[in-house]
Amino acid sequence: MNFFKHTSSSAILLSAFLISSCGGSGGGDGGGAASVSFAGNTSPAAFDADNAEAIGTAAGEAIQIANASTGLPTGIAVNDNLTEINNAIISQLDVFMLPAGIDMSSQLCSPGSGTASTTDPGSAQSGPVNITITFNNCELTGTAITVNGTASMHINDISNIDLGFSITYTNFKVTDINGTTTINMSMVCTSASACTFNSDFMGADGTIHRVSEFSVYGNATDGFNGSATFYHGSFGSVDITATNVTYGNCGSYPDGGMITYDSTDGTSGTIAFASDCSVTGTWNDGVASGSF
Repeated sequence: MNFFKHTSSSAILLSAFLISSCGGSGGGDGGGAASVSFAGNTSPAAFDADNAEAIGTAAGEAIQIANASTGLPTGIAVNDNLTEINNAIISQLDVFMLPAGIDMSSQLCSPGSGTASTTDPGSAQSGPVNITITFNNCELTGTAITVNGTASMHINDISNIDLGFSITYTNFKVTDINGTTTINMSMVCTSASACTFNSDFMGADGTIHRVSEFSVYGNATDGFNGSATFYHGSFGSVDITATNVTYGNCGSYPDGGMITYDSTDGTSGTIAFASDCSVTGTWNDGVASGSF
C-alpha cells in the first residue's frame, strides 16, 4: 500500500505541499473549522503506572494519523500520486521566489478548475522571507485531486534554501474520489535534505497531540506497521513502533495489534489492542514495572 518516509533527498523540497487522500472506508470532511496546533509537552515522557495506558491509547490514534486511509479529523493520507504532485510543485520553486505575487493557475491547475497564486516575497536578496500560496478549487494538472486552502512558507534565508525552511498547512482541504481530508500539518527542513513532517491532531481524550518523523505503511484492515515519534500533549515524547495495528471497530482507536514505546529517559511500555476495544499493556519506569 502506501509508504512515506519523513526524510528524503533534495527532491522533497516542497513535498508536503499537497498530500492527497487515499483509500479507506469513505471520505468525510475530515475536520472542523478550528485550527489544531500543538503546544504541549515536548520533554521525554516518563512512563509509570499512572500514565502508561493514557500514552499508549493516544499513540494508537497517532499510527492511523501518520498513514491514514481515513477520513478522521486532521488525518494525513498519502497515496501514489505524491511523487507526481511533488515534481509539479518543485518545478515551480524558482517562480515562487520571483519578487512579485504571481498567478500559478496555468502551471498547477487543470484548465478551468480553479486557481493557485502566491504572495509577493519582496525584493530581499538575503535573509528571511515569508510566502503564502493559496489554492482555490485547484484540480492539480493530470490528477483527480482538488485542493483548497493556504500553505504558509517561511524561508530562513532567501539566498540559500539549505539554511532551512518550513511550510505550515492550516485546515488545508484535499479532495479525491474518496472524499475530503483536512490536514493541519507542518514540514520543517533544517536543510534541503533533512525534512521532518509533523501532524497535530485532537485526540479522543480532548488533548492536542503530535506525530512526527513517521515511517508507516499498511492499511486499516490488514494492519499498519512502522515507527514514529509521538508527542503526548500532557506527558511528552516517546518513540513508538507499531506491529499489525488495525482499525474499524473502535472509532479512532485500534481494534488489534500492538505498539511498543520507549522514552529517551529510559522508561518504556507496550500496549495491545483487542477487537472488543479493550487494551492491555506493560510499563517499566527503570526501577519498577507493572501491567494494566
